[in-house]
Amino acid sequence: MSVIQSSILDKSSKSIYLPISYFGPISYYATLIKYDCHIEHHENYQKRSIRNRALILSANGPISLSVPLKKGKTKSLISEVEIAYNDNWANNHIRSIVSAYGTAPYFDFYIDKVTSLINSNSKTLMEFNSSIHNYIIKLLDLDSTMVTDHYDSSEEIVRPIFLGNKKTVAAYTPTYLQVFSDRYDFVQDLSILDLIFNVGPESKDILKSTQLSFS
Repeated sequence: MSVIQSSILDKSSKSIYLPISYFGPISYYATLIKYDCHIEHHENYQKRSIRNRALILSANGPISLSVPLKKGKTKSLISEVEIAYNDNWANNHIRSIVSAYGTAPYFDFYIDKVTSLINSNSKTLMEFNSSIHNYIIKLLDLDSTMVTDHYDSSEEIVRPIFLGNKKTVAAYTPTYLQVFSDRYDFVQDLSILDLIFNVGPESKDILKSTQLSFS
């Protein structure tokens, strides 16, 4: 992965727009800490992304939690995409999170709020993820983030991709103790859930120490 010089992402020359995220990865929140970012409220929905997927570390290795969406979301405005409740995905996500992090040092501090957020029955993905985002930035003691009021196609906008084959940002986080460290080498750039459940109040310091590279 080639590395973009930090000057290219300097706030005086480029603006960074981030998508809404479902318990986004560590690289997402490290980007929020290190740069002035806008949260994109006027883009079209993009599938197979952090907009409705989160990666956690289970006893069987990393697994993806995906929020199901109603049909017709392709090319829809992100603000109009609705969550599907045909199956019991919320309980399945919570069960997976409990199984993965039930023995983590700070699990009991955060699980009730995480559970209530997942069980919120929000109609739209925007509403759902905004509630999660507001909780996480408050927990991490981050400044409130700016949101877009229109879609800006300017070349001065940088839109990092955090997941999938087209991923454009990588994170190199200082090693911390993960629940299944006896089975797996340290796994980089999992959901922010992995960080807060394992290290709690140290999360912000680790995010500050995380190195980012953009391609």
